[in-house]
Amino acid sequence: MLQTKPLTMHPLGAESDAEVTRLLLLHRWLSSYFGGALPPKLDVSKVRRVLDVGCGIGAWAHEVAANNPRMHVIGVDTSEFCIQNAKRLAYNAKNVTFLQQDMHQLETVFQPNTFDLIHVRFLVGSVSVARFPLLIESLSRLCKKKGLLIFTEAELPFTGSSGCDHLITVLLSSLIAAQNAFSWGFSPQLGVASRLREWLRRSGSVLLHDDTAYPNIARGTEAYNHFVPQALLVAQQIRPLALRTGYATEAQLDEIFARMQEEFQEKRFQGACPLHTIVAINRLRKDPCLREYR
Repeated sequence: MLQTKPLTMHPLGAESDAEVTRLLLLHRWLSSYFGGALPPKLDVSKVRRVLDVGCGIGAWAHEVAANNPRMHVIGVDTSEFCIQNAKRLAYNAKNVTFLQQDMHQLETVFQPNTFDLIHVRFLVGSVSVARFPLLIESLSRLCKKKGLLIFTEAELPFTGSSGCDHLITVLLSSLIAAQNAFSWGFSPQLGVASRLREWLRRSGSVLLHDDTAYPNIARGTEAYNHFVPQALLVAQQIRPLALRTGYATEAQLDEIFARMQEEFQEKRFQGACPLHTIVAINRLRKDPCLREYR
């Protein structure tokens, strides 16, 4: 058991050195938990060109480039702050490049059939449900036939926090009201994995690896120290949506946030946070249903 650090409240998600450090430590934990930046049993012997979409500060891209000198990794992100820090952290690496670029406009920058492997991690919340299938279709065109598409996304946590449960109810109700929910009806989960599988199949891809891990986020675990700041950040990020759809007031959201902070600090706090990893082989078959998304 690792000793739990007291919560340090920096401006959540702010462009700061503290945020860079948080993201670096989160990546290092994820890499350690999963046994590397790439799935350990994945054959990448023929992979040469890699695209990391929504690369953030470039921790994943840098690790892959450092461990695979024959690969060239390109990381793209819309955030100038993230790209500047990605370049700074990879100052000596010759086989990694970072570009500030809209992920929905990648086909204006790269030619079709360019990449052997495309990596996407934690885009839920920054990409609408309506644009997700179009993004996957675009990435499928950029990826070579029989290339690899890797998606990692988190689901809603299971916890003993009543505040967290209340926030999840507000979030799911607000997403349905805004017509931006992954699930077709009300569900205790986002349902992102099932929709990713559907969209990948429709793009002509065949699933190679499909796994869900359940990291223990109980107080005292290393995962807890990464989960708590992220959960509090999400709680702040969904505030405008909840207010716009009318599923919570400012006072109710303040109360939920305060309750979550208090319950996260309780010694008895328990929970797990599902992490989905889906690996698909690109364009092994054609699907006429694709045209419904065009």
